[in-house]
Amino acid sequence: MDGSYDKGEGLSADDTITIMLVTEDNPITFEEAIKSKRRRDAMKREMEAIKKNKTWELTDLSKGMKPIGVKWIFKTKLKEKGEIDKF
Repeated sequence: MDGSYDKGEGLSADDTITIMLVTEDNPITFEEAIKSKRRRDAMKREMEAIKKNKTWELTDLSKGMKPIGVKWIFKTKLKEKGEIDKF
């Protein structure tokens, strides 16, 4: 990119620029995420969907077996026009 749009060069008076600011950062750790009620509610909905869809089930670990790990990814999903869709 040549940077010409950095200064607005080449834009007509009819062109509009939309700037979107997301005020809530995506947490990196579980400890950060649980501080937010919206994130706790989103995690609860996700767990309910996993149970409803029977994605996996908890069982007792067989002797000599190692458990697998899981990782939560915390991302704010946006709608097409930049509004928050879900956490």
